[in-house]
Amino acid sequence: MLCRSGERYRPISLGIPGSYNRYGSIDVDTPSANTEAVLSYFRDRLRDGGLVVNGRRDESIDDIEQLLWLFERNALTYLRHHRPRQVTTLDGELVVTTLIAQPVWDALTAGPDPDSDGGSPRAWFGRVCRDSPMAGTIYRGRISELATEIRRLYRVNEFLRHRGLAWAGTADPIQRYPTDYGGQFYGAVNRAFLAQARRDFADVVVLRAAFDQHETELGEVFQNDEEPPEPAAPDTAARRESSPPSSHIQRAIRISTNLRAMHADVG
Repeated sequence: MLCRSGERYRPISLGIPGSYNRYGSIDVDTPSANTEAVLSYFRDRLRDGGLVVNGRRDESIDDIEQLLWLFERNALTYLRHHRPRQVTTLDGELVVTTLIAQPVWDALTAGPDPDSDGGSPRAWFGRVCRDSPMAGTIYRGRISELATEIRRLYRVNEFLRHRGLAWAGTADPIQRYPTDYGGQFYGAVNRAFLAQARRDFADVVVLRAAFDQHETELGEVFQNDEEPPEPAAPDTAARRESSPPSSHIQRAIRISTNLRAMHADVG
């Protein structure tokens, strides 16, 4: 999750793994200490009036998936207004989500701990989140517990920084690969996205295998040139009464979304 301030974004949460639901957000397969911290913070902010949903302060947030879906709605407004019309705000600021393909995330975060900034999880966290009061409150007292997740986000952030890239919301036109957010992309277009990513990151050895893995995992997305059946729209009320989300739901389909800003704020 990213918070927008002016024309820039910065992360306010660590990475949250999940399966893409084909509606711009994810199903979270396994709750964690990270999702617990995020959900607890935003529930508290809903109660104190800092979190506003559709102009109201009397909404409820039942789980992390519903919270992510609410922030994804901020991105959807680009379809109608071509600017960030704030559906869900925190202290008046725009909060959005962004997606990274799991193989890409894994490739960039593998290996030993980075040694810059003294190799300290607290230093990594401060560099990525830039002393954001939101992030600081969410993870107060949890830095040691979530050191692995912090290291991963820091490594992705460093990759972006060294390549001159910046964090951006999924639908924001400032990102490197802007597309018509909300559109559905099929075989030929997805193959073109993947080919462009391979060209743009040809010098990054660890991403070569990640692209191959992503193509294999989402084989039908790259091969099928016909429109697939429309998935059922997310229904938070129905989901609360259903079984846990299936982990086989395809992960982030659009390679352009997965690569352009990769979950953080570099500047």
